[in-house]
Amino acid sequence: MGPQSAGADPGPACYGRGGTVPTVTDANLVLGRLNPASFLGGAMKIDGDAARAAIEAQVARRFGLSVEEAAAGLLRVVDAVMAENVKVVSVKQGHDPRDFALVAFGGAGPTHAGALMSELQVPAVLVPPSPGTLCALGLLQTDLRHDGVRTHLRRLDTADPDELARIVAALAGEGRAELAAQGVAVERVELRITGELRYAGQAYEVAVTIDDPHDRAELASRFHAEHERLYAHSLPESVVELVALRVTALGTLPRPAATRAGRRRPEPPAAARLGARPVYFEEAGGWVDCAIYDRAGLLAGNRLAGPAIVEQMDTTTVLFPGQTAEVHATGTLIIRSAHG
Repeated sequence: MGPQSAGADPGPACYGRGGTVPTVTDANLVLGRLNPASFLGGAMKIDGDAARAAIEAQVARRFGLSVEEAAAGLLRVVDAVMAENVKVVSVKQGHDPRDFALVAFGGAGPTHAGALMSELQVPAVLVPPSPGTLCALGLLQTDLRHDGVRTHLRRLDTADPDELARIVAALAGEGRAELAAQGVAVERVELRITGELRYAGQAYEVAVTIDDPHDRAELASRFHAEHERLYAHSLPESVVELVALRVTALGTLPRPAATRAGRRRPEPPAAARLGARPVYFEEAGGWVDCAIYDRAGLLAGNRLAGPAIVEQMDTTTVLFPGQTAEVHATGTLIIRSAHG
């Protein structure tokens, strides 16, 4: 488990391909969060005994812990690293995680998102219908984009507004031409103009939206406000420098409408209940019998109470004690704290 990865080959000890170093997958398996019989929808068999042996030999025995305590410790470490990475793109960029929902995707995202929910104090976690292919879906639906940047280092208050407008017009023309060459109709092109500004002497810039290149006073005002939002201070009396102009040309693509189902009753259908198995939660003091659900069998409006496990081919969603989940009309699982 980090900072190096076991990769797919030899992979986690439980893969049975010669790996002996315990990984996050091994820890989740040992704690009952992953089902060895349904990994990748049952297409891949994994070895729980091998995972347990690796954790016992390399972690538990060395620190005088039980295998479960060692596995839980491994997950605490990796969850803390994940939470810190989220803070890099939220708190450190001036955004409070408590104002947002956390989207869990990839094979392991939904397995760990419940722990991050508590760590980051986000109000909700969204688990899309197919988390393992969300990135591929996003790639297919992403707008085409062309970024044109021109360095133009000037004091903002003495910059020539007409020159700024000419640069923006030239960059916009380049962007439109690039998208036209890719077959984007002119009516589907959207332009976003930004300036990269800083206080004189600073070593970094702040991107600020530009509506009118001639309105330098408005641009300066927006820069001060954005600097205040990002860094909790601004210097309205200081000299502002324009470093570069950027025009982003977006070619918007049509997107398929999300499939929506009618609302059903809160109780999941019996066919969606796969049974129960013990799962280890430190929050609950150890092993707890958890209901196991088949994601494909859940219907819009169904509600689940944690601790529980939701299994599907490309991921496993873990509901921690004190968490609930509801199936949205689009099939997305919305996880919240039962205590608000």
